[in-house]
Amino acid sequence: VANFATMEEEETELDERPQKDWDDIIPEEQRKKVEEEERQKELEEIYMLPRIRSSTKKAQTNDSESDAETKRRLQRSSGSESETDDTDDEKRPKRRGRPRSVRKDTVEGFTDAEIRRFIKAYKKFGLPLERLECIARDAELVDKSVADLKRLGELIHNSCVSAMQEYEEQLKENPGERKGPGKRRGPTIKISGVQVNVKSIIQHEEEFEMLHKSIPADPEERKKYRLTCRVKAAHFDVDWGVEEDSRLLVGIYEHGYGNWELIKTDPELKLSDKILPVETDKKPQGKQLQTRVDYLLKLLKKDLEKKENMKDGEEVRHSCLAQAFSGRGVGWL
Repeated sequence: VANFATMEEEETELDERPQKDWDDIIPEEQRKKVEEEERQKELEEIYMLPRIRSSTKKAQTNDSESDAETKRRLQRSSGSESETDDTDDEKRPKRRGRPRSVRKDTVEGFTDAEIRRFIKAYKKFGLPLERLECIARDAELVDKSVADLKRLGELIHNSCVSAMQEYEEQLKENPGERKGPGKRRGPTIKISGVQVNVKSIIQHEEEFEMLHKSIPADPEERKKYRLTCRVKAAHFDVDWGVEEDSRLLVGIYEHGYGNWELIKTDPELKLSDKILPVETDKKPQGKQLQTRVDYLLKLLKKDLEKKENMKDGEEVRHSCLAQAFSGRGVGWL
């Protein structure tokens, strides 16, 4: 019993002993340092929270964009995409003024910048699809194959013809749409990422076709080319007549519409002292040359149409005479 009592007394003594607090164990300086570190950590977490949210949103956006891009690539690589896209385009309601578009994979091998240069050069020559080598030089696309150039040229031509036909049909159905701002420009299409004015392409092809038909393809014959229709005076600051007009048209046939410097420096054309005078106030400069050429092209068109009509009339007359003689022959039998 005595032993138990001794143990109880010892336990009581232990309980009554004063316990040391953490404040006594850890020095005050170190304790303040730890508290300050914890406070700084809390502040950092508060400030960092919006950034983490923002980063998370960006990552999610990037992930969704990359997923969308991956889907687009997979769709482009699938062989059935063209059918699907065409069906979707038919189901989707067309917005007024929305340009027709040619899918990007139809002009593989050309960047948008190269397509722009090609179109610009395309509008400088008559019957462009027969002048692809000249277009390639002008557009700095000599590294492209003739087959690729032809494919792009045919795509532009066929797309513009188709778009113009659809546009004319729409105007017949809705004559009121002919009026309004922007209607004079006509329809537009997109070749890859390049927007093309259809009317300007069609108009160029029609106007320059006459030049191509009028000027001989043979270089030696081309040197002898002379305009046969009457022209009005140019009123330039140099002597200018039919001979200079003829050389100017030959220069455009060979070097392209608007390439005045190349025409000036071509020794065969003998126009170096006639066009682009050093004195910028003297004519003809580029603007006057362009106006003159536009006028000459209209004359060519009228002249060739007149000759073709006369030719058609002669053929009809000969045909009628042949039928008349044939009828008489039958009657005499």
